This record gives sequence, structure tokens and C-alpha cells, in this order.
Amino acid sequence: MDAAELERYGLFRNFGVFGIEPGTSRGAATFLRVASGLLHLPDTCLCVTAEGAFTDPRLRPIRLRPGLAHLARRRPDAVFLPLALDYVFWNESKPETLMRFGTPVRPPAGNSVAAWHGALEESLTVAMDGLAAESAARNPAAFEKLFSGTAGVGGPYDVWRWLRAFVLRQDFSARHQPGPHA
Repeated sequence: MDAAELERYGLFRNFGVFGIEPGTSRGAATFLRVASGLLHLPDTCLCVTAEGAFTDPRLRPIRLRPGLAHLARRRPDAVFLPLALDYVFWNESKPETLMRFGTPVRPPAGNSVAAWHGALEESLTVAMDGLAAESAARNPAAFEKLFSGTAGVGGPYDVWRWLRAFVLRQDFSARHQPGPHA
């Protein structure tokens, strides 16, 4: 995480987030030193926002920062697994968080930084495109539910819906029913 932002949001240190100075050689060296050291530890997972910032998942081409390819070249024994994330509004007032893991990236021929960079970008692109298609299909069965939140809008609107269902002797569900285009 950007070191200046980590100063503002120090809580993230509790989750193992470390600060770097983006766009500087010192930041790149810090990233490679800390990340490489972490990947030497058994049972360690390192999550990296490889584009250097949160970006719109529909933008193409994906442009990863070069540090990840340098790290992969140094640590070809580590598993590099792309993860696509999207936050979408389907039928409820709060967004759904959708995740899709891609195929682990294998060491490319030559083990060069450029080859790693291309392989990492391609693998993440495939994962993101797959998630976009699954998201657009709006089929909850395509996903494994990890957590459930509350349903409905809440407040006066749901009270009104409940009263209407009661008067009409209908079952009430706070969940919204998908419309004809869902």
C-alpha cells in the first residue's frame, strides 16, 4: 500500500499490509525485499493489487506494475494465482462481491521479467473476462456463497411491503425478486 496512505489508515497494518513509495526505486526495492522475504515463509499468502491501484475491472488492456513480474522471476517456486473481484448490484440494496480465481501462472519459457509480465497480465485478463461474463449472466448458481448479508431495503419501504403482504394474506420476503431483465 502507498506508504503515505498507510499512515492515514494505520489499521491496515494489523492485517499485514506494508507500505511502499509507489513510482520510486526505493518503493520498488522495498516491495521486492519484503514480498520476497514473505514468500520464503511456509504457508504464506501475499495479496497484491498488481495494477498499483484499484481500477475498473472492465478496462482493457490490463496494465500491471512491473514489480510483480520481477518478484515472480525471483520466486518461480511460488504460486501466482490471479484473482478477479467485482462489486455488483443485482437485486438488493447492497452490492454483491464476486470473486473468480484464474489459472495459476506457471514459469514462462526463459523465466525473463518480460515473459512473466505477459503471462501474469494474460492470466489476470482471462480471469477478469470470465468473471465479467458470469456477472453479466446474473446467475447466482455460478458462484459459491461464502457469506450472506441482510436482504431488502429496510426502513419504511420494507415496513410498507410487509403490511401490504399481511393485508393481502401473502407471504413476505424482504428479498427483491429479479425483474424481467435480470
